[in-house]
Amino acid sequence: MKMYERGSSKRVFGLLAVLLILVAVYVSVSHQPQPVHIPAQADPQTMYHTAWEVVQQNFYDQQKLDDWKSWEHKYDGKLSTEEDAEKAINEMLKSLDDPFTFLLGAQSVEAETGQRRGSFVGIGITLAPKVVDGKPVLDASGKVLAATSDDGYPLVNGVIPGGPAAKAGLKGGDRIVTVSAEKDGVLTPVDTRGMALEVLSNAIRGPQGTAVMLTIRRDGQTPFKVAMVRTAVSVPTVNYKMLDGNLGYIQISNFGADNMVPQLIEAVKALKEARGLIVDLRNNPGGQVNNAILGAAVFLERGHVTSQKIRSEGKLSESQVSLTPDKLVVVGMQGTRSQLFTNPRPVRQQTKLPLVILVNEHSASASEMFSGALQDNGRAVVVGVKTWGKGIGQSLIPMPNGTELHITAFRYYTPKMRWVGDATGGLFSNGIIADLVVPADPRSDGDNQLTAAQERLGTLISTGR
Repeated sequence: MKMYERGSSKRVFGLLAVLLILVAVYVSVSHQPQPVHIPAQADPQTMYHTAWEVVQQNFYDQQKLDDWKSWEHKYDGKLSTEEDAEKAINEMLKSLDDPFTFLLGAQSVEAETGQRRGSFVGIGITLAPKVVDGKPVLDASGKVLAATSDDGYPLVNGVIPGGPAAKAGLKGGDRIVTVSAEKDGVLTPVDTRGMALEVLSNAIRGPQGTAVMLTIRRDGQTPFKVAMVRTAVSVPTVNYKMLDGNLGYIQISNFGADNMVPQLIEAVKALKEARGLIVDLRNNPGGQVNNAILGAAVFLERGHVTSQKIRSEGKLSESQVSLTPDKLVVVGMQGTRSQLFTNPRPVRQQTKLPLVILVNEHSASASEMFSGALQDNGRAVVVGVKTWGKGIGQSLIPMPNGTELHITAFRYYTPKMRWVGDATGGLFSNGIIADLVVPADPRSDGDNQLTAAQERLGTLISTGR
């Protein structure tokens, strides 16, 4: 889960952008030492040292920084290029044993910004990280590897309707054997085995109107080549439909897009004739804290939504976010100091219909904050299996030369102060525990978890809950 912070002096409560800026100001005025100055452009050595300082002041788990001093001057006089600096920074960050803290290159930052806006230039496929024992697997440089098949080739995780890949017939589960990007009018194939997720994504993406060719291996078929022209791909975050029995179904794929909450409101309004609603968060990896809070506000009239413990500029602070029918209330705390802030509620409750939330072991981060808020307030029944249990969130801090530092800076808690994580993101951590536990049945011809959700929603409707 990410705050998507900007700036340096207001990183403590970057939860709701402008809405919570007063809280950030309140906390920042008492901070010592002074925040790190982050230049827009920097030479490789300055770039490295800036990252070292930012991590020292903002990384949540300070116990992992016991040996941090040894990294400060490790690469003095050894960094000649920006690429050298990025590699050295990620090597340094790898020592924290935290796969969620890493430096993102300028090209990847641009792509991520497009995704937050709900669109990007590419071919319209999604990729997934490689996970073993519940933890992302890193390459030698500290970057997360792409999920692969047994033979080591990256897998297409999903295909976005209407994009070039969908039109070319690509499918989820296809193996990507090579990527041939156009350069000087020539397509040169590159083997994808062992590629980091970021590297593979950047190889597939590129300027609009340019060509890319993939060699695809599909079970039972001879490998084949697919040439596509990159174009702007719109990514719907929220999909909805009416199920049998007048039950509304809303699927939220992630909480990352800036327009996710308006899409959710549109879905709720479109299903106004429904007798009850199912919100499907299975395989939802999370996204923005802002979207989790305001998404919960779509269904919740009043109540405590979430709490966070946040490290920023060398200090540990706390915040509690609550809703009343017409206000968003934030309590900021640092040491013995506390202060209350209220703002007009940015999103009104849109429906009081009975609600079931579907989750699975891949529901993580902001989706856990959303689920926990509605479950703890008695607003929704959660069906499925225990969620991922991430429990930690990242600040996104702009760094020199268009790069961006993702840094684990906070923990989040449910309204009943349940911490869902163990700070590693492992499948063995706490997670959101379903009220009705229903493991997915691979032998089922249909979706047994959705069927169970429909049955429980029917019970809620009949009992008037």
